[in-house]
Amino acid sequence: MLEQSNPGTVTKIETDSENRFAYRFMALGACIEGFNTVIRQVIAIDATHLKAKTKGVLLVAVCKDGNEMIYPLAFGFAHSECTESWTWFLKQLRTVIRYPERVMLVSNRHAGIFAGMEVIFPDTAHGVCTYHLSQNLKRICKQRDDVIKLYYHATYMYRVEEFDREMAELKATHCKVYDELIQVGIEKFSRVHSPRKRYHMMTTNIAESINSCLLAIRKLPITSIAEFIRDLLQRWFHDRRINAREIPTFLTHDANAHIKQRILPSQRFKVDDKWNEAIVDLEQRSCSCSEWDLDELPCIHAMAVARIKGMPINVLCSDFFTTGWLQHAYAMAVNPVPKPETWDIPDAVRDRIVLPWLKRKQPGRPKKSRTPSAGEKRKKQTCSNCGEKGHDKKYAQNHHLAPTQANQQKKHVLVAFARKKNIID
Repeated sequence: MLEQSNPGTVTKIETDSENRFAYRFMALGACIEGFNTVIRQVIAIDATHLKAKTKGVLLVAVCKDGNEMIYPLAFGFAHSECTESWTWFLKQLRTVIRYPERVMLVSNRHAGIFAGMEVIFPDTAHGVCTYHLSQNLKRICKQRDDVIKLYYHATYMYRVEEFDREMAELKATHCKVYDELIQVGIEKFSRVHSPRKRYHMMTTNIAESINSCLLAIRKLPITSIAEFIRDLLQRWFHDRRINAREIPTFLTHDANAHIKQRILPSQRFKVDDKWNEAIVDLEQRSCSCSEWDLDELPCIHAMAVARIKGMPINVLCSDFFTTGWLQHAYAMAVNPVPKPETWDIPDAVRDRIVLPWLKRKQPGRPKKSRTPSAGEKRKKQTCSNCGEKGHDKKYAQNHHLAPTQANQQKKHVLVAFARKKNIID
């Protein structure tokens, strides 16, 4: 029914040998069309655990539009986050991507993703989330901030010589961290060594954001979660389509903010300035600083040359960041599924048997919070009653902990008032 109401939509349901539900894939036609035409080819993939009685995981694949907003591409349901689940999900994801060889996939270091990538996407570049990698490194360097700072400096460098300098300093500071990064692969975490352009998508934060949007519905059945996702995308596409039409400039809001931030520094540059040497090629849209090459937004050197040449800066930006392409990304509508009494179900679908998952009872008391990754610090609760860390307000009330100073002053005022009125001794 979702395919009938939304042209171009791809859905897939897989069952096991006992006709029990195994996997489900869903990619709306509007999202597929926008990604294959006007969206940057960088995809972040991640998973979140479901909290219903049958458990399971939700697999997501998202990217960014020209205004740096989340652009969902595909969703999947599986029994667990394992190699088989990721391989099946990536196999379905490849069917909706028009040019897989141009795509850059960004993920955490889950073994199932790596195994699925080798089988399904052998011709596609794969990068790791720099944040997840930093959390793993903290376990090796014992939470040393100076080592992690050097790692981030090397990761976000635009020039090879700058990356080599930071890595040399990192090697002299902590050899084990350096060896771990070499084992991971420089091309997987370094922006300048990436085989495909990553733009500013160095982490999987956008996938984590989608998981946060679905946090309140993870206890619902799969069909309800899928309908909530469709309704969420319907509202997103509608609102963003209207907002894109109302943008009065040639570029998106985020691209305009990028240019405004660099206008003043670019005005300080002069041609043949020996203190700020950079070679700019306007025809190839390239600069020796590599920022223009990797981000496809003009650097301060390119903006300085454009100012001297009398060229508008807008033409130096990639089409991905234009308002026209942003409007095209949300041009197709996401339609609701009609009421069940109006469905015209094909016989092949009606006769198919799909039994539910077996209920899997986990040992012990169910967890309500996720388990932190290696090296990640768990945040302590702050009591709103006493202001101390390590417990909440409910704990403070049950154990008669001291209230805040403001509450103490309020108590003294009430006691003084009561004594004045002879209510108490």
